[in-house]
Amino acid sequence: MKLLLRQVFLRRQGLKAASRGRRSIRPSSASSLSPSFLNVGVLCKHLSVERYETDAELRKTLGMPIPLDDHAVSVALPKWQHVVGYEEGDVDVTEKMLLGYPRFVYHPFVKQLVDLWKAGAVESGAVAGHEIVEALPFPSMGSAERCRRFLLEAHKHEPGFPVGIHSLGVLDTHVVSFPAMAAKDAKAYWQHSGEILSSRKAARVLACLGHPVPTLLDGLPTSPRPSASCAPGARTASAAVPDCYRRGLRERIAALTGQHIVDVHLTITGMAAIFMAFNMCRQARPGRPVVVFGFTYLDTLKICLRKEWNAHGVHFLGKGDARDLSVLEELLEKKEVMAVFTEFPSNPLLQNPDLSRLVALGRRYGFPVVVDDTISNFHNVDLMRVGGAGGGVDMCVSSLTKLFSGKSDVMAGSLVLNRASPLYGGLRTAMETMEGGNDAELYEEDARVVWENARDFEERSRRINETTGRLVEWLGNQAGVAEVFYPSRTQRAIYDAFKRAEGGYGGLFSVSLSPSLSPTAFYDALDVFKGPSLGTNFTLACPYTLLAHYYELDFARRHGVCPNLVRVSVGLESFEHLQKVFEVALDSARRPIPTGVAREKYFPPGLTGG
Repeated sequence: MKLLLRQVFLRRQGLKAASRGRRSIRPSSASSLSPSFLNVGVLCKHLSVERYETDAELRKTLGMPIPLDDHAVSVALPKWQHVVGYEEGDVDVTEKMLLGYPRFVYHPFVKQLVDLWKAGAVESGAVAGHEIVEALPFPSMGSAERCRRFLLEAHKHEPGFPVGIHSLGVLDTHVVSFPAMAAKDAKAYWQHSGEILSSRKAARVLACLGHPVPTLLDGLPTSPRPSASCAPGARTASAAVPDCYRRGLRERIAALTGQHIVDVHLTITGMAAIFMAFNMCRQARPGRPVVVFGFTYLDTLKICLRKEWNAHGVHFLGKGDARDLSVLEELLEKKEVMAVFTEFPSNPLLQNPDLSRLVALGRRYGFPVVVDDTISNFHNVDLMRVGGAGGGVDMCVSSLTKLFSGKSDVMAGSLVLNRASPLYGGLRTAMETMEGGNDAELYEEDARVVWENARDFEERSRRINETTGRLVEWLGNQAGVAEVFYPSRTQRAIYDAFKRAEGGYGGLFSVSLSPSLSPTAFYDALDVFKGPSLGTNFTLACPYTLLAHYYELDFARRHGVCPNLVRVSVGLESFEHLQKVFEVALDSARRPIPTGVAREKYFPPGLTGG
């Protein structure tokens, strides 16, 4: 198949763009793999990080990668209506997007690899030309097999449902093929599990199959690095560069968390770390329901809700407050649970669940407490410290895509086991015995990028803590601001119990406006980068509830997440600069509706109020 794919490509030079409406992906002698903006400038003179210029044209251009990089993980959605259009599949929006967040939007390199496989499958006779077959590539045989089982379970009432796995013969990459009718379920696996093929690995595989590494950024000024190539031995080896970057990252995270390197595991994405934790807990404590405590990121809940993975139910305690703790205690008196999954703090309300009480319950009833600490981060909090009621949490999962990396040009995650936990032995055994283990580990090229990006992680974190604290305090005193959600303003005492002496409260906050202020005018006038993701070295905002819960706004509202919420991830810009930016946005939100403009444009129906 590998040889056939290469021959097919040579006969079909110049494959079409990854999706209709995007510019053609043309072979290039050099691939733009480094983060770069139009017109490099200085954001922070005192930091040893690569300089950024928050270029106004890039910020205001719908569909541009953020940053201007082939492997960017965010995309510009500068207007409120762009977000609505994206959610509703408006081609006027989606066709302008060069890429998107990689778990939600298939990267063009991934789509090109699928097209190449399809062409080869038809020519080889593996797929009839008239058959409507879809496919997705995965980074390992194990992840492909897990997707295959997921699809078969989703379609278990359809005997003989055809799902195939096909090796590409390169870097353990495998393609899962399935009928087009299963495309939605395959996308769900990709999105929720996080076991995706990274854009860098896709580029490497394409190169090994005889395809010059393309670039999405032809004609745009970037700082190119050498093209990805297939080095000798790379077809079967885990990577074309040394494994030292993965080990270096594990050592770094072990030092930050106070754990042993063998208890640090790297994953392809942050969601893949959560998925791995879920599978570990299911292996260690099978046949029990799972608890999701607090209003967590949507895909954490989705993993637990999918019957293909969990047939034993979910107890969703969405407020994550003292009342929910009492409900949990009553539940535990009646039944055992597999695990409790929570965030510290939560996304997007920045609530701080009482981890000491959760851990104490875990010790009493024998279940692990798994915490996503992405928003607080390793520098600010130590969730595995022993002390207080019951000691530290049992397991931490993190998205290294966010502030640990900071440049928004790579996906990665980590899972750390707490060796001091009384449940450590059982969880360690579960990891070693569960099928596949961590067979879809972080690709080494991605590990190298994370390693390089994270060299000044603590320094960036300190600067962002300081700026965000000042901005939140100022914003909370402005007329028309209904509420600012930030860990120091929610349950500060709980957060402080785990805050490091040198730590702060992080760079993420959410803001809701009074009903008299227009949320759309505020967002449209906010002169920062706007798109999905968080934890970037540049300030990044999005109307979070719309992006994450567009078709379930009532569900979000019931749990205190107002539909007009704007989430802001503060970057390395100065406080003075951001203060002026927010002043302009608030002034715009306060202005009367212009004559002749429909009220719905400024106050979309269903989005006002809490």
